[in-house]
Amino acid sequence: MTPRKVLPLLVMFAGFHSFPLIACILLRVTPVRLRLRSTRFRLHFAHEIALPFVRMMNTCMVVACAAAVGMTRAVDAKMTPRLTPLQSTPRLTPLCAASLAEGLRWRKREGCLFFSDMHLGRVRTLKPDGSTAVALEVDDEPAGLGWLPDGRMLLVLMRKRLLAVKCDKEDAPSLDEVQPGIFCWADLSHVQPVRSNDLVVDGAGNAYVGGFGLNEFWKPGNENAQTEISLVRAADGHPQRPTPPQTAAEGLTFPNGMVISPDGKTLLVSETYGAGIVAWDRDPVDGSLSRRRCWASLPGCFPDGMCLDAEGALWVAICATLPANPLRSAVATVLALVQNGCKPTGAFIRVHEGGRISETIFLKDAMAICCMLGGPSGKTLYMSCAKETMPEPCKARGEQNGFIAAIEVAVPAATCAENPDYWAGCC
Repeated sequence: MTPRKVLPLLVMFAGFHSFPLIACILLRVTPVRLRLRSTRFRLHFAHEIALPFVRMMNTCMVVACAAAVGMTRAVDAKMTPRLTPLQSTPRLTPLCAASLAEGLRWRKREGCLFFSDMHLGRVRTLKPDGSTAVALEVDDEPAGLGWLPDGRMLLVLMRKRLLAVKCDKEDAPSLDEVQPGIFCWADLSHVQPVRSNDLVVDGAGNAYVGGFGLNEFWKPGNENAQTEISLVRAADGHPQRPTPPQTAAEGLTFPNGMVISPDGKTLLVSETYGAGIVAWDRDPVDGSLSRRRCWASLPGCFPDGMCLDAEGALWVAICATLPANPLRSAVATVLALVQNGCKPTGAFIRVHEGGRISETIFLKDAMAICCMLGGPSGKTLYMSCAKETMPEPCKARGEQNGFIAAIEVAVPAATCAENPDYWAGCC
């Protein structure tokens, strides 16, 4: 029996409790004659029937409440058998601080995690021993990261709406230089009217870039602002120059994290304001998309960055959760909202096609931004958490705004034997 089924029982017990209580008030001194087996008894109803029944119902209610609390904990433990000690941010041990860590990518070649420290304009690395370094600094807000087959880094510059490449001048003779060592790989300003955001690259160098589609977050009406995913194809025979960006998919409400299946035949996108994961069939050669469908529905949730494991399940960062969502029982939702001052809370979930959630890590007083499987075994789940996401609060807080933590999970990252650079859904 789940906590949702226990709650109606509590209401029923409360109803049974109220009838004898009213009877005690109305009939406290009224004698009632009862006939049983031809024997006449004169009973004092209030003292000898109603009050004992009230005491019995009080005991039942206490037992039922205790059972509801116990079942809630049992359900949470069942959902996260290995993660129970890590269901709140104070228990997550930060590996490094960051203003807002986005675009987490594990690179097997370098043996470290790359991420965009977005609002501080830096791309940083994090090694398994916890040491960090700045890979590059940009005069913008870096977001999604990816790599071309020859090892050059691609990154999204949000405000300029550019897909940029980090390389030497001699490796980019036909590209416009944005700043020293950074060149424009594709100008997305004519296809993405607001801000560019996340990125995923396949083994051939084809890149998908999502856009915000809105200027202000959490504002009523913006959840209906639709935008597109742009495709920047690697030009055959021209490794230094891509084809112009084109629309790969449209009609999305805030597309965010993206992954590609190991066989290259499926693209998965978290639709933040669509409260779910969307899938397309994908042509592995030219990257074109078809047959859009819902891969997992997550009502009441705002999915963000994600990664793919070897069993085909997704680890998804749920930036915020609202009441009546599939991650919490009714009792746990109320308790969490009360503990957090009625603020939405974040979570990291492992979700399967169809929407089944097998593991959950709840956060307290923090939002889940993105995640990535990595480490030597591929079983280290790196998780980016933050207090704020808007530029000004993040800049004001600096590296005190967020952090990256890590735990060990059972299933490693998805890999591809044909492409050693493919990792957890991206290159």
